[in-house]
Amino acid sequence: MSERELIDEAMTLIVAGHETTASGLNWTWYLLSQNPRAEQLLHAEIDAAAEKAAPGLAEMESLAYTRSVCDEALRLYPPGWLLSRRTIGADTLGGYAVPAGTDVLLCLYLLHRHPRYWKQPDEFRPERFDAAHEAERPRFAYMPFAAGPRHCIGETLALYEMYMHLYKVARRYRLTYVPDRPLEIEAQINLRTRHPLMMKLERR
Repeated sequence: MSERELIDEAMTLIVAGHETTASGLNWTWYLLSQNPRAEQLLHAEIDAAAEKAAPGLAEMESLAYTRSVCDEALRLYPPGWLLSRRTIGADTLGGYAVPAGTDVLLCLYLLHRHPRYWKQPDEFRPERFDAAHEAERPRFAYMPFAAGPRHCIGETLALYEMYMHLYKVARRYRLTYVPDRPLEIEAQINLRTRHPLMMKLERR
């Protein structure tokens, strides 16, 4: 690879492969700290699962409520909050003519909170992702990893990391949010908190 290509690869790993998952976990712990019932259900599921040093992906995916917690956190605060696409040909979107070569921006943060597709859209409700509620929304009302040919290649790895992190940490600890300043969102390349979230680590 050329030096330029190496830099591009490194930036992809840092921005798309590290900070996104870290931001997703940041929001997940915050949301759990604000929702005791969800936190209790998560701990109960993980406590009931066999403790292994290195469980595989299938074992992590079997933790249904843990998966729902991650999905709901990514719904409310998708790290990749804005998708950009360029039209190949002329089209019409929402009654507006869109010429070929137009940059089209799709805000996932707003899509994931649209009241047409989500009940109580601003509430943290992991159960909305269980099998009983799956048919309540269109397929593309939720896509924190985008969709189609440009779908995120790292989705499975990112989710595995999130499940594994919760499986390891929540088994032994509880994180309690310690507000030291107003919570602010910083929407740049990734969606994150403007200031670090201060959390108190408590052994369970």
